[in-house]
Amino acid sequence: MADQIAARRTQFGKPMPQILRYAGAGHEVFGLPISQSDPHYAHLGGLGGTPAGIAAAHADGWPKVVAFLKERLR
Repeated sequence: MADQIAARRTQFGKPMPQILRYAGAGHEVFGLPISQSDPHYAHLGGLGGTPAGIAAAHADGWPKVVAFLKERLR
């Protein structure tokens, strides 16, 4: 779906968005980083992906989202 959104933006002359893709993340790509010791870690993956892939996506993506929001909302 992210590719469809990017194509639509291009079609209307809007800048390309930055798309964050993570192998093994399924649909749970957004959220605070979570450690393996967290009791919820084992339940990651209910919407596809693996706990390790989702945790990696959270760890990498969360700081990028926060930086984006700080830049845009200042």
